[in-house]
Amino acid sequence: MKQRMRNRAGRPAAVVTGLVALLVAGVGPAAADPALQTRYGDPATSLSAEIDAMAGTGTALYRGGFSNVLNPAMLTAGPDRTRVDASLSLAQAHEDRFIPLFDTFTSYVTDTAIATNRHHYFGSGFALTHRLPIVGKPVTTALSLTDRYSFAYDFSEQIRDPDSYASPRDAVLQERAVEIDGALRALSGGAAVELGPRVSLGAAAHYAFGSRDQTRRVRNYETPASSLLENSGFDMEGLNFTLGARVHVDERLELGLTYETPLKVTGHSLTETFYGAYPDSVNYVAGSTGVDYPRAWRAGLAYRPRSAPRTIFTVDAAWREWSDLNDSRLAGDNPLLLQDALDVSIGVEHRFYNGLPVRFGFRRLDAYDDREVGASFFTAGVALNAGGGELSVSAALSKQTSVREHWFAYPSGYVVEQQARVEDTLFRLGVGWSRAF
Repeated sequence: MKQRMRNRAGRPAAVVTGLVALLVAGVGPAAADPALQTRYGDPATSLSAEIDAMAGTGTALYRGGFSNVLNPAMLTAGPDRTRVDASLSLAQAHEDRFIPLFDTFTSYVTDTAIATNRHHYFGSGFALTHRLPIVGKPVTTALSLTDRYSFAYDFSEQIRDPDSYASPRDAVLQERAVEIDGALRALSGGAAVELGPRVSLGAAAHYAFGSRDQTRRVRNYETPASSLLENSGFDMEGLNFTLGARVHVDERLELGLTYETPLKVTGHSLTETFYGAYPDSVNYVAGSTGVDYPRAWRAGLAYRPRSAPRTIFTVDAAWREWSDLNDSRLAGDNPLLLQDALDVSIGVEHRFYNGLPVRFGFRRLDAYDDREVGASFFTAGVALNAGGGELSVSAALSKQTSVREHWFAYPSGYVVEQQARVEDTLFRLGVGWSRAF
């Protein structure tokens, strides 16, 4: 009788879990990215609120099914037989562009803003783990759906008449915009096994799929024939693998190490270019395209000191060889001069006597498109019991400054610097729910 009552009580929870999973998996990926990382995507995507609150660490920490991406060997560290994770995120991206302002004596005065953009984006993730009842060496399996590289970016600006004697004043001469959408997502399946009381090995296969869609618009009111509308799309898919190891040194220290093979995506690309305010001509360019994303190494440690409240310190370091990226659309060896990038994350979790945690983190990520640029992330989050599981909330603030070329050429007669200082600010809120069965 007691067993039947438990089964009946568990049915609503299972239904709710299934509905949440379908909802999260159905949300389209659209994380925000700075202009610097729109060509091949931003690797600093949101996995879950729990992970985001600790700056993306997880190479030496159990992260449910999301360990498929960070370190599949950590699947054996989970105390639960079955666990489900679901997460949603909302990001607000700010981009401000500045150029220097000079007086009539060509002396620098200040920086003046030439374009300001604010946009919002959503993201999602889902994961499931299950421990198989195998006698001897238990095997833990996992399934996850995550964002790997995000392309989303929006930019718009107006060119106004600089002649103060013109009538009307400040007339709009041109409206220009760039809209980039899409993401490379991964459906991952992984498994891990304990070789002994202190060593575990794991592997995960990632089926990557997605698209990158870019639209460039120029509406020229002075010379309508020079107006432009260009649509470019690249639908891609590919497969790669992650191999991981876990070393449980003692009850205080845990080590993790992973190797991710290069991701080779191929697909069909199409570019349509329309000319004129009322397009009377169009140019189509279509073909098959392939991009080989770089391999990556990741190492991490987690330390649990003798403290009250209970505390976890964790450090992750990842190295991606972007200089080895190969794009079939470009000729030569690394023609874009991409740089190998180091990604370092530090996370802290304090878990109070009632079992509820508070989390903090810091992350520094080098840009692959500019050796002088890096993004800094400051993260925090809390969690509470809800719906029979744990509800996590996270907040992340990212800052990055770079010098970039203009998206569009300025009309003749404009005296404008060839490059602009670009300040990117990203504020992301995440909410996630996990439950063990």
